[in-house]
Amino acid sequence: MGFFTITDIVVIAIGILFLLFYIYLYFKGKKDAALFATLGDEDYPMHELYFVGYALVNMLGLDFRRKEDREARKQIAILYGEKYIDYYLRVSYAQRFTMMLTLMTFAMPLYCFTRSLSMFLLFMVVGGVAFYYYGTVMKEKIQKRSEEMLDEFTEVISKLALLVNAGMTLHEAWEKVANSNEGVLYGEMKISVDNMNNGIPEVDALYEFGQRSMVQEVKKFISTIVQGLTKGNKDLTMMLIQQSKEQWKLKQQYLRRKGEAANSKLLLPMLLIFIAILIMVVVPIFSNIGL
Repeated sequence: MGFFTITDIVVIAIGILFLLFYIYLYFKGKKDAALFATLGDEDYPMHELYFVGYALVNMLGLDFRRKEDREARKQIAILYGEKYIDYYLRVSYAQRFTMMLTLMTFAMPLYCFTRSLSMFLLFMVVGGVAFYYYGTVMKEKIQKRSEEMLDEFTEVISKLALLVNAGMTLHEAWEKVANSNEGVLYGEMKISVDNMNNGIPEVDALYEFGQRSMVQEVKKFISTIVQGLTKGNKDLTMMLIQQSKEQWKLKQQYLRRKGEAANSKLLLPMLLIFIAILIMVVVPIFSNIGL
């Protein structure tokens, strides 16, 4: 068949289709480029091209009503606020499609340069992996946020117990602790202080604080505080002291689990490396035997 093999023709044909489709989406979505101009480079790499993926989102007519989308809405509300839910949900899909299409489109010129079918297939697989990975980014941010809150939680309870035991009201102690440090949990406490100062009932402000945290230990703690408020400051002090003792024990268990989880996270990168090596080794073998 001359210079080009059947494999070359098939791969180049697939690559050209991807390239033409990418160019079509590029010009179709160019008008929406401003939607992504203000995104940060750290959280949203290559955001200057997200209008490509956004054009595909519009073409597919996604309604964002799947179970995965409902979970994403909750995560966005915590990370960015209720009013930005629709925007960041679209950004997420635009990011996922853009990264996937860019990697898959790049596979063809890479094949032309290396003449390696394994490299072509590897980039196609990596494109699919990128689509999946960027769909988990917000969940990872929530997980990281929850871990930071748990790290700060023990110290916060101890401070509250000390101040309330010294005679402060919960509102006074809460505000003092909120302003005593920086961090995710302290930031959420400051929001609660602002809500209380703006007329929202103390119980409601605390309940909203617990909901925003998405951390079970914090929600349990808020439930304890609300019970203490209904029974009086003396019972509240005892509850806070008891909670502080329990939390120190829970933190030790949490640190052990965190160490075990760190070891298990190494499995996914190792699996991806194994798949990549398998593709690069097996594909040439089959090519050489004429399959």
